[in-house]
Amino acid sequence: MTKAKTRAPSRRGSTPARRKPYPVWLVTVAAFVLPGSGQMLNGDAIRGITMQFFMLFLAFITYQVTAPNISFIGRIAGGLLVYVFSVLDAYNVARKRARAWERLNQDGAPAQPKGGVGRAQGSSRPGSGRRDMK
Repeated sequence: MTKAKTRAPSRRGSTPARRKPYPVWLVTVAAFVLPGSGQMLNGDAIRGITMQFFMLFLAFITYQVTAPNISFIGRIAGGLLVYVFSVLDAYNVARKRARAWERLNQDGAPAQPKGGVGRAQGSSRPGSGRRDMK
């Protein structure tokens, strides 16, 4: 007697339910206060943890390599560089996600690309791809 395996319905091909992204200002402030948290709010926790790791790692390396008479800010400059990139990255990703959310939720109409992609500008026939020659 063989037992038939029952499978759960496949989620492949289905669109996941997307939530509204956090406001851009909130993500930026979070990234500024705690590096990597902006990436986490954007839904990319691995990227946030990676940013934190490299910030601490480069701060440690530059602290060990620089001379003792250099200021504290100069001694952790490698970590500060990653910190600045972390804040800028969180801001840019949050801005892109907010724009994509707005495009997807405009009156239920699909977003149309700028520039008339799909047919040549000035064409009288849809999909012709060529201008009418006279």
